[in-house]
Amino acid sequence: MPTITATSILNRLVSPSLRLSSRRLFKQSLMASAFVLISNAAFAQNQSSDDDSTITYPASYFSQYEPFSVSDMLNRIPGISVALQSGNNGSNSSSRRGLGLGGDQVLINGRRITGKGNEGNSQLSRIPANQVQYIEIIRGTSGDLDVRGGNQVINVVLLDSRSRSSVAYEINTDRLHDGKIQPGGKISLTGQNGAFEYLLSAEVEPRWEFRDGFETSVHADGSLNDTVSRLQTTDSLPITFSSNLGYQFSANDSAHLNIQFSEADAPNKTDRIISDYNSAEVSITTEQDQTDRTSQSWEVGGDYEHIFANNSRFKALFIVNEKEDDSLREGFTLNGA
Repeated sequence: MPTITATSILNRLVSPSLRLSSRRLFKQSLMASAFVLISNAAFAQNQSSDDDSTITYPASYFSQYEPFSVSDMLNRIPGISVALQSGNNGSNSSSRRGLGLGGDQVLINGRRITGKGNEGNSQLSRIPANQVQYIEIIRGTSGDLDVRGGNQVINVVLLDSRSRSSVAYEINTDRLHDGKIQPGGKISLTGQNGAFEYLLSAEVEPRWEFRDGFETSVHADGSLNDTVSRLQTTDSLPITFSSNLGYQFSANDSAHLNIQFSEADAPNKTDRIISDYNSAEVSITTEQDQTDRTSQSWEVGGDYEHIFANNSRFKALFIVNEKEDDSLREGFTLNGA
């Protein structure tokens, strides 16, 4: 006896023409799905080829903006300033110690500077714009560059000359919170003499801060407990010296030495006037905190590279650094005198 199923009943109820239309619709849907898959594959292939592209900005591109340093030039390239920030995941790029992988990297003449605090990003404001030949924005990696990985590589290529030198300086003035005017500035010397390349820079930038605060506290019943009037002053003048030296022994051998020293003392003084309202007569107390903060750091890094006949590379590098932060806080209660 034949078995009657829901499928057989449906096939009897549905007309042959309708079943034919359903098969045509299925074929059309299958063809449309295949077309979508092919289109997506082609799009992915184009996107992959675009991700491995290189965009070159010659020095003439930036002449209309009159840049002072490489940092000013990069600010004129769309999306680069955002990429430099997001590529570090919100942290300082020097946390990679100049050796890590991933993120955006800054190269000078195709070479990554071996350093923690004294690395590629920190050099952007120290290299004069008139020493730049062109800037490359490279997506992906290249065997010709000194990188092992990265989402985006910024390669700053300097002018190639057997003898060149340039001095750049910048003077600025800060208007402080109390209206005081304090100057700062930076100076850099960069050049090449035969096989010897050098970059020397010094920077002094005032960091003075004044804060005026007032606090009020009350009891649970809403009555006044005390008030605190606070005046806080921080006086800092960070100083940074850095140098990047390189020597090309031959077409296949080169060495580089990077040195940096910085000092950022930030002494702080806080005056407080405390008014106590818990008695019939208001009690006033005057306090003063003096905090002596000192910060010094130095770093020495270097590398030696040899290129073999088959373009294989051998590279040895080192980084030695030290950072010391000290803070001593003394509190005083002042009398009427």
